[in-house]
Amino acid sequence: MINILKLENFFDKDIPVIKEINRPLINQPIRAKEIRGKSGMDGYNFELIDHEISPVAIHKIVDNSSEKVTLIGIAPLTDYALYIRLYPDDITKIKELIMGGAIGRGNYGIYSEFNIASDPEAAKIIFESGLKIKVAPLELGAQA
Repeated sequence: MINILKLENFFDKDIPVIKEINRPLINQPIRAKEIRGKSGMDGYNFELIDHEISPVAIHKIVDNSSEKVTLIGIAPLTDYALYIRLYPDDITKIKELIMGGAIGRGNYGIYSEFNIASDPEAAKIIFESGLKIKVAPLELGAQA
């Protein structure tokens, strides 16, 4: 949530920002301050916005949309996994999920990308959900 608020401010956009689930489904949280600093996007100031929990808010947005929705995962997939478990019928209303990952070497472990390593059970739920998934891997970010 913190990083999306920073991006919203940076791009001067007004989009709904929802309080995320702040821990993995099963394991203890892992942190990666050594990768991107304390917040992942240090240097921006912002105010936190506290809304209802994310799976419910995501459902409301998807359910009220007149067209299929694209979801973007720029963090561990916990929120989306819980959303899919709570509202499986919404899958037909989702165009695609664009998310991170890695083709080769990871940024958390040799073969693990941080967002997947943070909640592998949530990632498994997403991968098995039937959603159309597009990956924007670490290598793409490095090129940019």
